Order: sequence, then structure tokens, then C-alpha cells
Amino acid sequence: MKRGFFLIFCTYAIVISILICIFIGNFSYLFTNEDYFVKQLEKHGSFDRVEYAEGTNKVVIDYLQGKSDVVLSLDSFNEREKSHLVDVKVLIEHVYTVFYSSLVILLVCLLLLLRFDSQFYSTLKSILLYTGLSVIGLGLLLGLFSLVFSSTFSVFHQVFFKSGTWLFNPTDTLILLYPFVFFKEFFVRIVWDSVLVGIFFVLFSFVLRYFTTNVK
Repeated sequence: MKRGFFLIFCTYAIVISILICIFIGNFSYLFTNEDYFVKQLEKHGSFDRVEYAEGTNKVVIDYLQGKSDVVLSLDSFNEREKSHLVDVKVLIEHVYTVFYSSLVILLVCLLLLLRFDSQFYSTLKSILLYTGLSVIGLGLLLGLFSLVFSSTFSVFHQVFFKSGTWLFNPTDTLILLYPFVFFKEFFVRIVWDSVLVGIFFVLFSFVLRYFTTNVK
């Protein structure tokens, strides 16, 4: 009984860990993709509104990635904007902590299953299927949130930031550089890419089931 519960616990822990890694991994891919940012800024007119928009974006992202503190000394950002960037950087650091913690849990639980589960490969196929379906399900739910992204955006900031610290004037550099639609498309892209990964997991699980069933 205890052994069965332990294996089930490891299985669910793996599914949840992979799910977390997929969404954060897709966030990280975009967050570190300089070409993506440049194309989005150009698409939404940031180059027309902000002088040296590309360079300004680079120092912002470099700061959020922990590469440089130059942005905190720029006169183009006021103190409220700089304070918000500090808060955002802290939040991103927490996100990566969750990501790496999930990776550790994933690896540990996989090793435990490999050691104690006599039907490990059968369980692995189920993990792929359940993970894929979970990612697709969560992706569809988040997709619904994107339909009311204005409210989603506000609630997100109310939860993770102190009241009033994330509200800016329309003429502030952060608003001119990163318009509302930029964040909406960033969110939708993460969700869409994650759903595609989920679909791959589901299809791959069926492929494994087919070959393991039909290969003698």
C-alpha cells in the first residue's frame, strides 16, 4: 500500500514538475530572445516613440537577466520605473528558482521510479500522456484569460507587486517602450508554444504505446 502510494506520488510530482518547466521554459526562451524583443518593439511602434529604443530595451533586459545595472543610472527612467524594474527582477529570480527546483524534483522522482517501479517504461508512457493533456488543459484555460487580458494583467500585478508601484503615466518610458499589447502577445506566445509542446507529448506517448505494443 505504502509502496503504491509512493509511486503514485512520484508520478504526479513528475507531471507537475514537467508542466512547470514547460511553461517557464517557454517564458525563458522568449525572455532571452533578443531578436524577438526587437521585432515586437518595431511591430508596435516603440522605435518611433522612444529614442534609441533598441539600446534602451537591451539595458532593461540585461538588468532583468542580472547582466548589468546600467539601466538604474539612466535619466530616461524615473524613480518609480526603476523601482518597478527592481521588483520585476526579484520576481523573475523567484520564477527561475521555481524552475530549477522543479527540475531537481523531476530528476529525483524519475530516478526513484526507475529504481522502484517494476513497470517504469509503462509508467513513463502514462506520464507523457498525462503531462501533455495537463499542459494542453492549462494552456486552454490561460487562453481564456487572454481574452480578458486587461483584467488578467491587473490581477497579476495586484498579486505580485505592491499597490500603486506598477502604475505609470502614459508618457513614461516603460509604457512607451513596452505597450500593453506587447505583454498580451508575449503571454499568448508562451501559452501557444506550451500547448504545442503538450500536443507533442501526447502524440509521442501514443507513438511509444504503438511501437511497444506491436514490436515483438
